[in-house]
Order: sequence, then C-alpha cells, then structure tokens
Amino acid sequence: MKKLIIITVATLTILVGGFFIWWNLPLTINRSTEIKLGEEIIIKIEDYQKTYGLPGEDDWEALRKFGFQDKIDFLQPEYRQLDNHTFELINDYP
Repeated sequence: MKKLIIITVATLTILVGGFFIWWNLPLTINRSTEIKLGEEIIIKIEDYQKTYGLPGEDDWEALRKFGFQDKIDFLQPEYRQLDNHTFELINDYP
C-alpha cells in the first residue's frame, strides 16, 4: 500500500513538473509547427501579392490555398489586411 502511494505521488509530480517545464519553454520550441506554418503562408501570400495584390479577408477560397487551416467558421491563423500593401497573421493559441 505504501509503495502504491509513493508511485502515485511520484507519477503526479513528474506529470505536473513536465507540464510546467513545457509551458515555460520558449515559443520557438513548443510552437515550432505553428511558426513554420505561418512562415510558409507569408511566403505564399507575398508571391500572390506580386501578381494579384493582397487577398481580401473574406476571400476564403484563396486563403485556403495558402495553407490556412479551416476551423469551420474561421481560418487559422487569423488573416487581417491592414491596407493595400500590409497584412498580419495572428495565431491565438491556448
């Protein structure tokens, strides 16, 4: 019985400690896939912009072609056209 309690406490300590370590890692480590996706999307939008100009925020068909992930009623990362030459990508991760 004592062994079971020690194993349980040790397991929970390792899990909680691992979570806090993961949470405090730099974004370049624990969000590398999102960063890579954003960089690929930026390159595709800039190539598109050279020929056609920036796509509108409501041009979901064009945005999907760039690699945006469809989350039913919105695309991720979020795309905002600031003016005719400037845009921004926002990824609100939990």
